[in-house]
Amino acid sequence: MWQDILTAVIVAVAALALLWRWLPQRWRARAARVHPALAPMAKTGSSCGGCNACAGDRCAPARKP
Repeated sequence: MWQDILTAVIVAVAALALLWRWLPQRWRARAARVHPALAPMAKTGSSCGGCNACAGDRCAPARKP
């Protein structure tokens, strides 16, 4: 019984996380007005995805100091 409830809660949280990730930016920005932690602002000014896979010389046209 408890295993079924716990599984349902985990699946519901995962579904909400997936939906939240794919929400339009405008809706997430509206949620940020309610509570800033709900929609952290994305970093702008860089076309790089921000991965740590390379040292920066292959991802970006110029290295940052």
